[in-house]
Amino acid sequence: MEAIVTTNASAPPANRFDWRQVESSDYRQYIANLRAIGCPEETIRDIIVADVTKLFNSRKKALLPSRFEYWRTGVNPWSLNEEQIKELSALDGERRALLKLLLGDTGEEVADHFTEPGFYDFTIGFLSREKQQQIKEINDLYAAKESDLRVQGTLTPEKRQALKALHVAKEAEMERLLGPEDKQEYDWRVSPTATKIRFAFTGCDLTEREFQEIFNIQKPFYDEFDPIYTDWNEPGITDRCAQGEQQMEQKLKAALGEHRFAELLAQRKAHQ
Repeated sequence: MEAIVTTNASAPPANRFDWRQVESSDYRQYIANLRAIGCPEETIRDIIVADVTKLFNSRKKALLPSRFEYWRTGVNPWSLNEEQIKELSALDGERRALLKLLLGDTGEEVADHFTEPGFYDFTIGFLSREKQQQIKEINDLYAAKESDLRVQGTLTPEKRQALKALHVAKEAEMERLLGPEDKQEYDWRVSPTATKIRFAFTGCDLTEREFQEIFNIQKPFYDEFDPIYTDWNEPGITDRCAQGEQQMEQKLKAALGEHRFAELLAQRKAHQ
């Protein structure tokens, strides 16, 4: 007669590792638990720094305005008041002090590496943290390339063309990363064109939709006649620019309506 062997497939192995046995809300106990299971010191450091930073980023986010009103004109919509700046600075000091307490001088050394700037949290918070970091890396990369060209003396037509080529390449890389819809949202928030519109319409009570319409009409013009990339000695460039401005004004009137367009012009003039 054959022996019948039964097994309980649902029963976990007796020595199965459970992370809950290691994790602790007390960071010093957490570190002790990690050391007890033989976790390398470098890995302990990475775990603790990432965990502490995540905690403080959530507290930082609570201090920032709930929504980025990018269509506000006349001022940088991401400007923080003096009290908010003090609170954010104090919070960062608290984070640094905790890391140094837990990890010694090593914690102070790596504190900056894990800092996520409030500017990105606030302005493009609709994107994942991973994409925010990728955008920062793209911006830093192209800023360095543009800086190399600018420090080489006068902006010759050739250098202006090279700068424009960098701008086009950066725009293409951003769109590949974000896709058309998120790239549009990103541009409404932090692009140079958005900044120009906010200051050009100082004093105007634009709605979000009006800002978007103005942006979509003006961006092609600003791209073509950007002062940095444009060679103003090129024959006919001044006439083309003037014609472009007239066409842009007609499009704005059609999109906003003549009455609203005139109203915005009056508001802007009153604040000049």
